[in-house]
Order: sequence, then C-alpha cells, then structure tokens
Amino acid sequence: MAIELNIKGKQVTGKFNFGAFYKANKLLSNEQNNDGAVNLFYGIVTGDLMMLPSAITILAPTNAKLTDEQLSDAVDAMTAAHGGDLDAVFDAIKEELQDSGFFVKAVKNQIKSMEMIQEALMAKEDTTEVQKKAFEEMLSTLKENV
Repeated sequence: MAIELNIKGKQVTGKFNFGAFYKANKLLSNEQNNDGAVNLFYGIVTGDLMMLPSAITILAPTNAKLTDEQLSDAVDAMTAAHGGDLDAVFDAIKEELQDSGFFVKAVKNQIKSMEMIQEALMAKEDTTEVQKKAFEEMLSTLKENV
C-alpha cells in the first residue's frame, strides 16, 4: 500500500520503503542515535501533529524541497482527503508504517534496547519518577503498536 500526497499541487504516491527509512533517520534522529525512524513511528502512533509535516517530507520525492507553506498545504490536503478526521490521517500513516519491514525492524530493535536498560534505569537514584513513567509509557506504546 501507499499514501497519496498532494505535493505542490500534484498527486504523489509515497511509501515507507528503505528510502523513507533512510530519510527519517537522516532528518529525525537524535544526535548520537540513528533513531529517526522510531521517532517518526512513535510520533505518529501518539498523534503528534508536528509529525505530519515530517511524514510528508519523508514521503515526498527527495528533490521536492518543500517550503513550510507547501508542507502546510500538503497536511491540509491529506486531512481534507480523510474528511477532516485527523485520527483517520494518523491511522492511515500508522498502518503504512506497521506494514513497512524497515520501520518495524527499527522499532523492534529499539524495544529490545529499551528492555535491556530498563532495570538499570529504574534502579538509578537520579532518575525521576517522571522520567521513569515517560520511559515506561514509551516502551509500552511501542510494544502495543508494532
């Protein structure tokens, strides 16, 4: 399957293939981690509105070089195509991400890494309750959606 986008007034089909996986890691990774694909996945499954332009940037052809206004227009067009239902937009993107072996593999690897450090992180005295809860919620959300 694929996602239909309206980029600069043209219909474009985007897929979460290796190219999208590569772009996600390049654009959304934290400094020392190659976790952009996981960041996109997590943002979409949690309904982070600012991940919509990121998803479009990742799905758009590399040479598209979209302005903020064009990204906004693309988000608006995608939302309109789903009858204004933002949940339907997120569900469509989430389904595509879940069908992508590249993104699923990255999320599974992240889950494995998080499980390996979970006990040590929870035992650390300088880890706050908020940090512990955020870690547990992220791990749980990733597991539920992969």
